[in-house]
Amino acid sequence: ARSSSKARATCMPLTTGEAVGWAIEARNDSPIYNSSPFCSTPRSHAAWKRELLLTRFPNQDLPEALWGDNFLRLTEAASGLTISFSALEALRAWALLDHPPPAHLSGATPDPRDYTFTTDYPGSTTASCSPRPHFARASFYTTTADDLAEGSAKLRAPLCKCIGGRQVLAPLSEKLSGASPPPSPDQVLFSPSCPTPPWTPTTAPFSIESVLAANSPPTFNASVPLWLQNLDPHSLSCLNVHVASGPGYWVAYLRCFVRVNGVMARVLDTRYIYNPAPGGPRRVLRQRTWREGAWALYAGAEGEKYVNFGDEVNQARVAAKRLHVKREVVEEMILPTARIGIAAPAPPMQPVWKRSLGCLAVACSGGVTVACADLEGDVVAVDAVSGEERWRRKLGEGAHGTAVSIRGGRVAVGDSSGMVHIWEAETGVGTTVLEVKGSGSKGFKQEVEHVAWGAGGDVLAAAAGKAVLKVVLSGLSEERRVFANTVYSVCFDTTGEELAVGRYGGVDWWDQEKAPLKIGAAAVLSIAISPNDAQIAVGCLDKRVRIFSRVGAGNLVAARDWVGFDGPVSQVKWSRSGKYLAMLGGGGDGGLLVVPGQFSKGQGGVLCSAPPQDSDSAGRKFEEITWVQDAQREELLVAVGGGGSRAYVFDVDKHDEAVPRRCSPVTSTQLEGARGALWSDR
Repeated sequence: ARSSSKARATCMPLTTGEAVGWAIEARNDSPIYNSSPFCSTPRSHAAWKRELLLTRFPNQDLPEALWGDNFLRLTEAASGLTISFSALEALRAWALLDHPPPAHLSGATPDPRDYTFTTDYPGSTTASCSPRPHFARASFYTTTADDLAEGSAKLRAPLCKCIGGRQVLAPLSEKLSGASPPPSPDQVLFSPSCPTPPWTPTTAPFSIESVLAANSPPTFNASVPLWLQNLDPHSLSCLNVHVASGPGYWVAYLRCFVRVNGVMARVLDTRYIYNPAPGGPRRVLRQRTWREGAWALYAGAEGEKYVNFGDEVNQARVAAKRLHVKREVVEEMILPTARIGIAAPAPPMQPVWKRSLGCLAVACSGGVTVACADLEGDVVAVDAVSGEERWRRKLGEGAHGTAVSIRGGRVAVGDSSGMVHIWEAETGVGTTVLEVKGSGSKGFKQEVEHVAWGAGGDVLAAAAGKAVLKVVLSGLSEERRVFANTVYSVCFDTTGEELAVGRYGGVDWWDQEKAPLKIGAAAVLSIAISPNDAQIAVGCLDKRVRIFSRVGAGNLVAARDWVGFDGPVSQVKWSRSGKYLAMLGGGGDGGLLVVPGQFSKGQGGVLCSAPPQDSDSAGRKFEEITWVQDAQREELLVAVGGGGSRAYVFDVDKHDEAVPRRCSPVTSTQLEGARGALWSDR
C-alpha cells in the first residue's frame, strides 16, 4: 500500500474493447496509491484525504489498497454518452451516504465514520461538451452537525522553545522543502458537462445471465479493482467493477462487498445491460440492489467467526447468493439519437437599458430599481422596465449609500455615517432618518452594512458593526441592541415578526427567550430562512453551510453541515418555494453548489461551473447569485462572474449524473463591471 506511483504516473497501459457502437476502456494495473503520511504527491492518500476533507475526523483513513488511477469507461460513439467508474467518485458517494458503521464483534464502540467504506455509487453518466480540460475541487457532502471548535479565538503558547524546529522533524522538513505543492487536491480532469438523459424506473426484466446465454461468448473481459480494505481477522471490504462485451452487447457490474467477522455481511451491486433487440429501443438497463444480513446468514448457522470462501471476489459471490435483498430498483436510460451537446448559442442578450450610476448597492421590487450611486452620494430610483429616472435624493454631507432594501412600497438605504433613510419607493416622498447605533454608543463601526425588511414592509432591521436597529414603522417604535460580536447578517422569517442576527459563533434571535443557534468558532456570513420557516441555512466563514431544521412545531435544531467549499460561504439563498438551496463559497469551480431543499441521505448537489477563463485576478468565478422569481421557472439561477465580467444563467435541473452532478450555463451575457445581480419580483 506504500508503493510509489511517480515512475508510472503518466504511462499506464489501457485495456480496450468494443461492442457495436461502443468503445470500452479499462485500466486495471495502475500502482496502489502511496499511503505514507509523509508523501504529499497528488497520487497519495494524503492528497485524497485533503480533497475528501477526512482531516476533519480523527483516525479516518482511506482504504489501504487504493487504485486511484484505475477506471472503466464505456462511450457510445453516436451520442458521446459515457458511463464510467472511478475510485474518487465512489469515495465521494461513500461520504455522501454517511452510513452508520457496523458494530465490532468485541462490543467496542466504532468511530463515527464508516470504516467499511460502504458506497451506493452507481457509476457516472456524462457527456463532455468542451475539449478544454481544467482542474477543480469537487468533493461536497453532508455530515452530522459537529462543532470542531467553540469560543473565542485565542493564541496558544508555543509547543517548544527550539529554534528552527525540533530536530526529530528535520527529515520530514527536508523531504517537504523541495516538494512543489500539488496544483489541486483532487487532480480530477474534467470538462464542462452537458445534461444527460435521465434514468427512469422500468418494469423490464433484468438478467445478465440470460443476456450472456443468448449471445455469442464475450470477446472482451476486464476486471478493475478500485480499493481493498483488508483488516482481517476483523473485517474486509472491497470495490470492484467488471465488464464483458461481445458483438452487439455488453454487460457490466460494480460490486461493493463488506464483511465484519462474526457480525454481518453486505453486498451492494449496480449492474448494467446493453443488448438492443432488432427494432427495439436503444436503451441501457441498470439494476441497483442492496443485500445485507447477519453473520449466520452469510457463514451458516454453525459458522465460525471467520469463514474462508476464497478470495474477495468469491466471498462477494457467496454473499450475494445468501443475503436478503433490502432494496432493489431497475432503471432504464433511452439513448439519444443524435450526439449530445450544447445547443447552438442564442444571440447575445442585449440590455433593454443601462445607466452609468456607479452603483454601490442596488435593489429592485415592484417595477422600481433603486441604486446607491457613488457619484456625490446620490440615491437614484429608476423604472425597472424603461430605465427612466423616477426620483433622486441626496444623503447627508460626506455620506454615501452602503446598503439598500425594498419591500412593501418602501425603500431603506443605509449610509456610511450610520444612518438609515426611508422613502416611498414609487415617489421618493416621506423621508425618515434613523440612527442605527444610537446615542451613547462608542467605539462601534459607523457604516451600515445590512438592511432588511420584514414581510409587508412595516418592520425594518439595520446593522452597523455590533449594533442592530429594529423599527416598526406603523407604531414608530425603535429597539436597539448591541451584540457581543460584529453582526454579519440580518434576516426576517416569512412572517416578518422574528429577526435572526448572524454573528461570530452563531445566530441570535431578537426574541431573547429563544435559544441561539450555535455553529462553533466561526462567523456567520449569511442567513436564509426557507419559505415555510422549517429550515434555516447559515453560511459560515470556515467554509461550510449549516442547516437547522424544525422538529415538528418545536425549536430548530442543528441537523447537517455541507462541507467541501474552498472559501468562506458568503451567500445562501432559497429558491421561490424552497425546492432548492444555492450556496456560494470560495473561488474556482468549487464555489456554487445547489442542493435539494429537502434532505435525502446520499443525495448530492449540483455544481454550477463556468468556463475556467471567466474569473477575476483572485480566481473567483462568482460574486453574486439570485434565483429567478417566477413560479414557472424556479429552477433558473443567475450568477455574476468574478470581476463583474459576465452574468450566467443556470438551469439546475439540466445536469449530468456524475458525483457531484455538474451543470453548465444555458446562456450568459457580457457585463461592464457589475457588482451583483438581482431579480425583480415582476
